[in-house]
Amino acid sequence: MEKTMDKIVALCNARGFIYPGSQIYGGLSNTWDYGNLGVELKNNVKKAWWQKFVQESPTNVGVDCAILMNPKTWVASGHLAGFSDPLMDCKACGERFRADNLIEDYAKEHDLTLDSSVDGWTNDEMMSFINKFKVPCPSCGQFHWTDIRQFNLMFKTFQGVTEDTSDTLYLRPETAQGIFVNFKNVQRTSRKHLPFGICQIGKSFRNEITPGNFTFRTREFEQMEMEFFCKPGTDLEWFSYWKEYAMKWLTSLGLKPEHLRFRDHEKAELAFYSKATSDIEFTFPFTDWGELWGIADRTDYDLSRHQEVSGEDLTYFDEDTKERYIPYVITTRRHSRTAAYGTSCIFIRQSLPSRSRFCRFRRSFHSPRRRSTPSFPAAICAILMTAEPSARDTEEKMKSARRSASAMTSSPNRTSVSPSGTEIQWSRKGLPLLT
Repeated sequence: MEKTMDKIVALCNARGFIYPGSQIYGGLSNTWDYGNLGVELKNNVKKAWWQKFVQESPTNVGVDCAILMNPKTWVASGHLAGFSDPLMDCKACGERFRADNLIEDYAKEHDLTLDSSVDGWTNDEMMSFINKFKVPCPSCGQFHWTDIRQFNLMFKTFQGVTEDTSDTLYLRPETAQGIFVNFKNVQRTSRKHLPFGICQIGKSFRNEITPGNFTFRTREFEQMEMEFFCKPGTDLEWFSYWKEYAMKWLTSLGLKPEHLRFRDHEKAELAFYSKATSDIEFTFPFTDWGELWGIADRTDYDLSRHQEVSGEDLTYFDEDTKERYIPYVITTRRHSRTAAYGTSCIFIRQSLPSRSRFCRFRRSFHSPRRRSTPSFPAAICAILMTAEPSARDTEEKMKSARRSASAMTSSPNRTSVSPSGTEIQWSRKGLPLLT
């Protein structure tokens, strides 16, 4: 069966997995609500991740940090100054696009081989490519672009009743910073020694320029993230360890190894503070390979920056070597832009054989009509009832409910008279009966 996004979206909507957000009002661009089955599936994925990365791990603990943080947090992390995407507007139709996405899509459509990843290109390099190949607007086909400018991705809000600059807050664009600012608190109260990790599952928000591909890229999403703190010099060993650990966990859920791969970032793609970054990619229906999970060696950048801006000592004292140092950090993150760890299982199921070691949905005793529905790995399969109840089942349940109601209201224990002279009958449970 051809795997198209239209079929997947229709299937999710029809089966109660994912609905368009605010649908009765015409929807809101790229917002999605998880339905009665979708929320069970999504929660099961989170439970499976939490069990593997926290409860079964001797080194890791969990936290749940606030979405709103002191604005200085984003100054220290660099999000306020540099968390942006390259933006271009088409002067002909007014549509807005990311320059790097335009280049990648054009190169793929015309079988062009790029010398390096576009993520490492400067604005001038991207503009030069667009002008050289006359990359047209995907909406109207015209070649009439504005210059590339950077667009900050953080959602701004205000605390209190006035919208003053001093009251400006930001919805967190990632869950990692809440972990970093609580590093000393967690280390003190958990009595952990290096190496150890701190995990969190929580909502994040990014004002994406071009969201799309169903739940793959949304402005509101949930992250499952671990920050693993280790001694400098051992970081690359732990980086390799967590890469394999993440891959093994994905395959344990039933994902086929041939549908997964590592993609190590080139030097030009790496953030200036990163020693190594690797993505686990998956064959999504809308692309050959798409990012599913990210693992990165962030060195000591984050803790160093927070120590510098806050003035608090975030060093770790090593009792074995009697020295102080700022730990290095290995990040593993179910990537923010997928935001679809639950629905990814639906994507996965489209490419699996119908007979495999996967759970099937339960069937009613009276064999009601079955519907064509994908099945899910046993590790994350909720009790998902997709079979429609038969008329006999419904009738029996209604009779049982009526018998229960009748038993509760029969044979009153006593009768009393109200001050107005009205007779009141009382049930065995002490409730007044209506006459």
